[in-house]
Amino acid sequence: MRSLSQLRLTGGWIFLFLLCFIVLFPVSAEAAHEHVGDFLQLGHGARGPALANAVAARAEGSLAARYNPAGLATLETGRIQMSVGEKALDVEQGDVTLSWPASSSGSALTVQYLDYGREDRVEIGTDGSPRREGTFSSHDFAIGFARGSKAGKLNGWDLSWGWGFRLLRLNVDNVYAHTVSGELGGYSVSPSGSNRIGVVFRNFGPEAEFDERSEPLPYLLRFGIARRLFVEDWGKAWLIIEGENRRFDKTSEFAAVELEILERLALRAGYDGRTDLSDRLRFGLGLNFPVGNFDYAYLPGGDLGDNHRFSIEVKF
Repeated sequence: MRSLSQLRLTGGWIFLFLLCFIVLFPVSAEAAHEHVGDFLQLGHGARGPALANAVAARAEGSLAARYNPAGLATLETGRIQMSVGEKALDVEQGDVTLSWPASSSGSALTVQYLDYGREDRVEIGTDGSPRREGTFSSHDFAIGFARGSKAGKLNGWDLSWGWGFRLLRLNVDNVYAHTVSGELGGYSVSPSGSNRIGVVFRNFGPEAEFDERSEPLPYLLRFGIARRLFVEDWGKAWLIIEGENRRFDKTSEFAAVELEILERLALRAGYDGRTDLSDRLRFGLGLNFPVGNFDYAYLPGGDLGDNHRFSIEVKF
């Protein structure tokens, strides 16, 4: 039975979550629709999307390489994660992450792709007859490196910071663009491990230059807080609240709950404030084993179709 002081502390954290949710991030704006923006805002693995990508304050394991590089400082074992998914209209995506610990730090290599497929286009000539224009494709590819390091303690809280970059190769209708994006992150864990704070500045860098146009990167600032609600013999539960500001103009809110049962099964649900109201909920589960884990995410897509993500992570 938890004591009254523990209940009050939990209630105080829930109040802080709600305050951040209502006051700090009250506006939900549409996500950028640029091609490079769609690619850089993809989720990583399956656990992250199942939590509506609210992972800046729970950046652990392979996910830290994409969501908050400062979390790589908490790595204890090497890991390799592979994920695949099929979005609406047969759009395919996937990623691979190799992460490993070192003295007071951790590093990771990432590879990510997004394939929109091929399309045969036909135009109508001046005489009214169809004429084949050609076959066009669109696909994106990124390779990156991230590193997180411990930065000491502050009032008993463990502090870490991290940085990373990604080299991007983008293709829209057979027209290519290349650029680089960077990220900086901070991560803090309370002495009990029950409270965590994460902040990350992502996707900053030069514009992607196509033949006749350029697209700015969707740089964003994200802040999150995570609270472990309870720990029992049969499991534990986490609540996460995060807010995001894109291009210092558009803000969105995120929330997630993760229930871990007997250290083997994880049930997840998330709320993504960037999407349409009918498509904001995400769900998923994970199976945890001593040698690794398997994760699944279900992301409803409305009229465009649903998205299923699968990932496997192996420890070494």
